[in-house]
Amino acid sequence: MIKVVLKVSESEINHILRKLAKLGINNIKIKKKREKLNLFRYKNTLKDTINKLNE
Repeated sequence: MIKVVLKVSESEINHILRKLAKLGINNIKIKKKREKLNLFRYKNTLKDTINKLNE
């Protein structure tokens, strides 16, 4: 299981979600805190993601 935390502006979150969906990452939890969004990704697909990025 992998946890990734990104602090991004609210306007960037849809763009990031679309990019992650293209990589097949769909188990995403979003938590908003102090006008920033923390994007949590829990997925055991690191190898698959790296392979897709290297293609």
